[in-house]
Amino acid sequence: MTNPDLLALAVSLARVFDELGIPYVVGGSVASGVLGEPRSTYDLDIMLELSESSGRMLVEALATDYYIDELSVIDAVRRESSFNVIHQATATKVDLFIRENAAFARLQMERAISLEIEPGKLVRFYSPEDLVIRKLMWFQAGAGISDRQWRDVVGLLKTNPSADLEYLTRAARERGVDALLALALREAGIDDSSIVP
Repeated sequence: MTNPDLLALAVSLARVFDELGIPYVVGGSVASGVLGEPRSTYDLDIMLELSESSGRMLVEALATDYYIDELSVIDAVRRESSFNVIHQATATKVDLFIRENAAFARLQMERAISLEIEPGKLVRFYSPEDLVIRKLMWFQAGAGISDRQWRDVVGLLKTNPSADLEYLTRAARERGVDALLALALREAGIDDSSIVP
């Protein structure tokens, strides 16, 4: 699928999340394509704040249009892991991640930004800074071999010149990706010398 197709799916899911009162934020390559440099992707990644009861409500709400397994949802909630749903009309898989019970994850959800993807239809995305941190975390977890993740990070930095460098530096240090951030900033041509270590 192309980005517009995935964005349409994100709009549709966002409406369901909003109706059920489920906090969410779109991340991954779709978010970096919206906030940074666009590239083709077949993935839609969404972070959710989900309990067992809201998980069951989500299963009921999505069951008509998606393949969704209630046991997988409840297991993901209990283990703070992930599950996926498959949009039946397009056979598109959506990965849904349960938000970690950690201060940095809660803050990232609070800092999410709402963008109007279609007239009158808002979707919540990670802020550019938090998307950079998330992608650096994934890059590091994947042993630093994902060229796509790295290009996304550098592209986000290049296309968001007003990004909060102090927040970025502090968050990167807290998540243990500060050395990677420094490399990405240099590759993006951004001078971070004024930031207090």
